[in-house]
Amino acid sequence: MEIFLLETIDNVGRIGERVQVKPGYARNYLIPKGKAALATPENIVRFEAMRAELEAKADAEVAAARGQADKFEGLAVRIEAQVGAEGKLFGSVTSIDIADACEQLGVPVERSRVRLPDGPLRVVGEHLIELHLHADVHIPLKVVVASNDPAYQAELEAAQAAREAAADEVEGADSGHSDEAEAAPADAGEDADSGQSDDVAAASAGGDGDPDSGQSGDAEAGGAHEEGDGESEQS
Repeated sequence: MEIFLLETIDNVGRIGERVQVKPGYARNYLIPKGKAALATPENIVRFEAMRAELEAKADAEVAAARGQADKFEGLAVRIEAQVGAEGKLFGSVTSIDIADACEQLGVPVERSRVRLPDGPLRVVGEHLIELHLHADVHIPLKVVVASNDPAYQAELEAAQAAREAAADEVEGADSGHSDEAEAAPADAGEDADSGQSDDVAAASAGGDGDPDSGQSGDAEAGGAHEEGDGESEQS
């Protein structure tokens, strides 16, 4: 079914756009809620006459949503629940629980605005979810799920701290090994270059000294023999 939107809607379109949607979605939700109208010539003419008014209303809604988003900045929502073994909940934390917790903190939000990417929360710890306050305003929200038993919660936090410390220790050890591995080839290269330089220097010294010395000695000896032979013939 073809409709045109009277406001911007997530995953459907923006205000004034003509889009195709399922008939049931249009008849049962979008049109009765005043969010869309059938794309008939009469309705389109009416919309164009109201466009400026509708766009001004849409801008005001965006501004209100951004103002609401500012109230959530730096906020973490804590929800306590009954917890079993290994930090797993008896049940789960849903969008209704999160909306109720936000209201208790003085920052109410509609449950339909709460998005749980991985479904309901089923374990203790920190979870990052999203609030879709408007089609153009999406913000993250940290939700901390804790045990309603203080003693058990303390045990869970101690175990988590121990796991994090062990992970940091392993990461530090891996970093140290990497540094040693990088340093070793460099040292080996320097030693090899030094050894080659020494060999080249020694070879140069031996080659320059011995041939010249041998040639000089042979020449001198040859000259002496020639002089001796000449004197012997004269005699």
